[in-house]
Amino acid sequence: MRDWLAHSGWPLVLVACASLAVVLVFVRGLRPAVFWDTESFLAFARGLRTWDLPPLGLRTPGYPAFLIFAGGEHLSLDRVMAAQLLLWICTNCLLCLLLYRLTGSTAVAILVTLPALLLFDALFMAVTLYSETLALCTVTAASLATVTVFQTRRTGLAAATAALLWTGACLVRPIFLAALGAFLAVLVVAAALRVLAVRAVLPALVLPVLLLGSYAGYNYQRARAFQLAVGNGLSLLNYVGHHEIYERLPDSQSVTRRVFEALAREKSSPIAWWDSLHPLQDEMGAGDLDLVAGDLLARQTALRAIRAVPGGYATVWWRTITAFLTEYNVVFGFFETQDATAPQAAAKTTRLSIVWKVERFWRMVFGVVAIGCLLVPMLLLVAQLHSYRWRAFLPGPEAWAITTLYVVFWAVVLANTLNEPWPGQSRYRLPLEHLELGLLVASIVLLARGFRSTARSTLAG
Repeated sequence: MRDWLAHSGWPLVLVACASLAVVLVFVRGLRPAVFWDTESFLAFARGLRTWDLPPLGLRTPGYPAFLIFAGGEHLSLDRVMAAQLLLWICTNCLLCLLLYRLTGSTAVAILVTLPALLLFDALFMAVTLYSETLALCTVTAASLATVTVFQTRRTGLAAATAALLWTGACLVRPIFLAALGAFLAVLVVAAALRVLAVRAVLPALVLPVLLLGSYAGYNYQRARAFQLAVGNGLSLLNYVGHHEIYERLPDSQSVTRRVFEALAREKSSPIAWWDSLHPLQDEMGAGDLDLVAGDLLARQTALRAIRAVPGGYATVWWRTITAFLTEYNVVFGFFETQDATAPQAAAKTTRLSIVWKVERFWRMVFGVVAIGCLLVPMLLLVAQLHSYRWRAFLPGPEAWAITTLYVVFWAVVLANTLNEPWPGQSRYRLPLEHLELGLLVASIVLLARGFRSTARSTLAG
């Protein structure tokens, strides 16, 4: 890798210049976009700037800290938007490096990265004051570091770096606790099989526990909740808001069924937690609960309902994971506010038709990408395990790197969809998009290379 950067760094220069050109063409004149969650991030940042953390709530400190760093003393939205666009450019370079690390091919790295610059959902999300751009960059960097763990002699440093990056992703979006857990689990298995030295793995296991445990412990002191943020129960309550569940609740949960049926007469289904939580508290005689206690009540209510109607939960989950993996929409950033009634004025040019046409293309592609990300790496690993000559099909480091990324990706997909059925799944998938493309393309290349190598070995034998 170092030699490649020293003597052939032109691919990164090409990707960076092409990314800058895309920014100048499609983002020029756009204003920082403010959507539903923006104010909660800004409020957290204002408190963090004066060391006055807000009460434990739905946000973690990762993105608010970035807002302070990028926005300066007055939290300039224009400066934050510029910093996020720079992050987007860096993320594209990281994707190029990730593809090269996995395949060893400069051509593959360039030919995949350049079309990925037209993932306009990621580009315009960088215009939006949301955490997805920071999460996308952190996850892509963590994926690159993860691959490096199995390809370098400095395993301890690479493993610790990857663990810290996955920890950083958790502080930006708590759902990446699933990614961190999956990564650490693979390290433990690799150490048990003596693929990695135990002493090299230990720092990577300890550092995330210390960092995240310290913050969760601080939250426990001030709110009696050993968590990075609340919201797991509230998100799960959204499942109950689907008629497939609340309409089929047994008489033992008549209070919950009655609350949701009453709300359904006033609001369209599905019913969000912010509409159902207070009526549930009133009907259950719980009184006016704070967010932490409300989250606990929501979790208990949701789990009882899901256990009572597992078929309804499975139906909604299947619809959710399908949307998560296949939906593709350009909304955030292209529109300036959550009204999303018309694109920003500066976007109403020929850029508009280009964005819509490219959006239609990616809508067709992502369904194929999702199926490919499930089947191709699995086929690659099965072929590796059943190869007549061990390691003849695929070198060990590449096999472990693909396995780890595969486990990490699907751990996050399952954690996200099993807990959160709310619309907007393409936004929730966005931090995984570069990892998803890298995993699929690398698996296809390595699978073809492995079959070719095995065929040659067979003919030579």
